[in-house]
This record gives sequence, structure tokens and C-alpha cells, in this order.
Amino acid sequence: DQRVCVMSLRVLGDLAGTAELPVLLDILRKSKATQAAEDAVAAVCIRETESTAYLDIILPWFNQAQGAPKLALLRILSSIGGPNALAAVRTATGDKNPEIKDLALCTLCDWPSVDALPDVARLAKTAADQKLKISALRGYIRLISLQDVSPERKLEALKESLALAERSEEKKLALAGLGNIATADSLALVTRFLKNPDVKEEAGVAALGIAEEMFRNGHLAPAGIAAAMEQLSTDNDKLAKRGQSLLDQAKLAAKGK
Repeated sequence: DQRVCVMSLRVLGDLAGTAELPVLLDILRKSKATQAAEDAVAAVCIRETESTAYLDIILPWFNQAQGAPKLALLRILSSIGGPNALAAVRTATGDKNPEIKDLALCTLCDWPSVDALPDVARLAKTAADQKLKISALRGYIRLISLQDVSPERKLEALKESLALAERSEEKKLALAGLGNIATADSLALVTRFLKNPDVKEEAGVAALGIAEEMFRNGHLAPAGIAAAMEQLSTDNDKLAKRGQSLLDQAKLAAKGK
């Protein structure tokens, strides 16, 4: 009875450890209750995060799996993360089964760590499928901000992502990322979008955040701050008031000098 099988798998998922993984993986391969078996395997992996032994067990099964079980293991590998899991997902992007290939590509775009950034950047630039290209670009923008690199390198990458973005949705994400980079070059780039009706609100938030931090720390001449704030265009009253306040302060500071 399928209902009994599902209930049993839930119990196994709650109680099993790494030693029981081969049994659960065999059930996943053979059972019609694929979702319940997937949930049970995932539950074990979540509990065993302090050890990588479970991954050593899963990967050989993943390499041999086909169809629904392989799709399930792809989703599990995404939640596990790490270089070995990423390598397996990379390989799966060349799978002959289009369903597995598509999920592997989507998994790559949603990868939680910067290890996947080169792959995602390449897809954002070269993917022929528009849906995949958009997903990759969103992943690229997300991973840029997670990098432990200089603000200048992040700025260059986000500048590239803006050039790749054809829709306002991705431009907004890139502008939000730029808002976390308080440099004169970042402010200059964001300022170019302050009059763009599709993204002016996001550009305004980013420009104001950058300008406030740079003014507070004295990293940009008050005249430069004022020039940026004079271009601020927003329908948000609170944002407009903040911009006007900063503009007034910057003008006063410029006169004082």
C-alpha cells in the first residue's frame, strides 16, 4: 500500500543516519513513492551536515541513477552544496535526458555558493534559451555580491551584468547590488539610471545609499554628492525627503569649503 510506504519513509527519514542511506537510496531507485523517498534522504543529509560521508554515499548512486530518482538526487545535491556536489551537477548539464539536463542547468543557476560563479557567468553570456539566460543572469548577479573580492571587482562584474540585462527586473537586481558598493565609480554608474522610468526607484535607493555613506565618511567631495542628488527622481516621499536633506547638507558643505 502506497500510503503505508510513504508513512514508513517519513519515519525512516526522521530516524535514519548515514549508515541507512544506501537502503533509502535503493528505495528511491525502486519505489513509486519518489517524493517521500527523496524527503527521507534529504532529511538524513540535513542532520549529517558535520560529516561529508553521506555525500560519498550519494554521489555513486547519483552517477548511476536515471529518470525520477536522478531528478530527486539533483535537488538533494543542490541543498548539500560543496565542490564535489557541484562537479556532479556540472556533469549532469550534459545529460542526454533533456529533463535531467534542464534541471541540472537550473540547479547550477541557483547554486548557493560562489563556486558556481564562472559557470553561471558563462551561461548568462552564451545561453541560447532565453529563460535559462535570465535565470543564469539572476544567479550571476546574486553570486557577485557573495564574493570575497574588492569593491572594484564587484563593480566591474555588476557593470557587465547591467550590460547583459535586457529586462528591468534584472537591472533592478544589479542596481541593488551596486547600492552596497560605496565608491565614486559605483555612484556614477547608478546615476545614469536615475531618470530611467523603469528602474528609477531602485536606482534612487542605490544612489542615495551610496551617497549618504560617502558623504558621512568624507570619501567624495560635497559637490559630487550634490550633483548626484540633483538628478534623483522618485515617487517615494520618504526617499525624496532623504535625497533633499542630503542635497542641502552637501551644498552647505561645498560652500563651507
